[in-house]
Amino acid sequence: MAGKGLKRYAYILNTSLRDGETIMLLLREILYMFLLCGLFFIVMIIFYRDMCRLRSENELLQELLNASRILATSEKKIIPREQALAFAGEWLRAWNCHDMEAIMSHYSADVEFSSPLAMQALNEPTGFIRGKDALRAYFENGLSRFPGLHFELIDVLSGVGSVTVYYRGAESPALHSVGEGAAMTVAEVMMFDDNGAVCRALAHYHYEKA
Repeated sequence: MAGKGLKRYAYILNTSLRDGETIMLLLREILYMFLLCGLFFIVMIIFYRDMCRLRSENELLQELLNASRILATSEKKIIPREQALAFAGEWLRAWNCHDMEAIMSHYSADVEFSSPLAMQALNEPTGFIRGKDALRAYFENGLSRFPGLHFELIDVLSGVGSVTVYYRGAESPALHSVGEGAAMTVAEVMMFDDNGAVCRALAHYHYEKA
């Protein structure tokens, strides 16, 4: 009887151990499945992020290409002399009235302005003032320093999407450095955007003693 009891106990113990091992194996397999699913989701998230980033970069590149095509294919026309004279008249009148709002109404928001005087006054090595706000500040400073500033029109030249205003300036800051009796003539090339605003202006000066 004792022998049979021991055998039965050994059988029960062995079965329990096998069941425990089975459960552990099952739990391990389940854990592996969770880990694999987690890795799969992480890979999918990384893939989706990279695809979104690539799409954004491609969209940005496409926008830049479209913008360059628009600039390259934008039709420009020779500005008629009547239109060039009208623009020069309004522009000079605004300056001679020292009407800053009227002056700035001729320029675009992203205007670029180049001038030897701006290069000297602002100690700007490129010689360029960029943006309407910066250009307004430069013009306001000039008018406040030289309240007698006055321009006289000499001629207006028409170009492809641009005009050159040729004028004489009085009480210019440059005249003080050249000396009394000096005269200043300016040829200012102004290029227009598709809205008719000056997007780029290049001023050229000549000083001559009377």
